[in-house]
Amino acid sequence: MSVVVLDPVTKHVDIFVKGSFEKVKVIASSETLPTNYDEAALELASEGCYVLALAHRDLGVIDIEEVKQMKRKELEAEVSNHKSSNILDILTK
Repeated sequence: MSVVVLDPVTKHVDIFVKGSFEKVKVIASSETLPTNYDEAALELASEGCYVLALAHRDLGVIDIEEVKQMKRKELEAEVSNHKSSNILDILTK
C-alpha cells in the first residue's frame, strides 16, 4: 500500500510505502536496506509475527498533476528503507 503526501504550502511531495518485508525489499533501493533486514524479519516471522516494512521516497517540489499521471510502479521506484523509517529497527531494539 502506498500513499502520496502533498504539503499544500510548500508543494513538497513524499511517497510512503507499507507492505510485507519481502515486497518492500523488492522495490526498495538495496543500499538503504539494513544489513540484517532478512535476518530480523525472518526471526520475527518465526515467532509468529506478521512483519511489515515501511519505505519512503522524497519527490521534492513537484506539480501534483504530474504526480497524478505517474503509475504506481513509477511512484514506488527506488524507495528508501532507511533506519529512520524502518519498523524492524524499532521492534528489534
